[in-house]
Amino acid sequence: MRAAVVALGLLAVASEAVAEPFRSGLTPDGKGVLVYPGERITVRLAEGAPAVVDVAAASSSDALPPKPGRKGPEAPVDLGGAPQGAATFILSQAGPDLALKIDSGLEQAFDYRAVSTEGGELAACTVLPLISSYEKWDGRHAVALRLGEFRFKATNEVVCSKSSPTSPQ
Repeated sequence: MRAAVVALGLLAVASEAVAEPFRSGLTPDGKGVLVYPGERITVRLAEGAPAVVDVAAASSSDALPPKPGRKGPEAPVDLGGAPQGAATFILSQAGPDLALKIDSGLEQAFDYRAVSTEGGELAACTVLPLISSYEKWDGRHAVALRLGEFRFKATNEVVCSKSSPTSPQ
């Protein structure tokens, strides 16, 4: 019995040592955010410059919009996952498509630039304040996305950038 307890303890220690650190974080120049599939990164955007608040694991379904339809009274209401004054980004490689969920806890709309690590700028739309936004790029693959050039807006007018000419949408 004692050997089994020791073996379980060693297994727990070994599994902690194998756990990989999260890869999402700031870009090397500190002006942008790298987000990897399966991770949720929360950042504060002060004057458009990001500061990491938290990085955690996320499932690929977390980046997808909720399914339409009625939910029962016991179903939890998703009010977004960003704390006040921050934005949370979740990236998913859902089959052949790339999906990004942005939860905004910011009181101002903002624009940003999205670039695939595989090359090519992706179309990105204005993120509105205090709600979740979703981006989906059909047929695109990326090891990670570089998000940057965060710019606050005086209005909530939604503007979408275009993909670079060399990268298919």
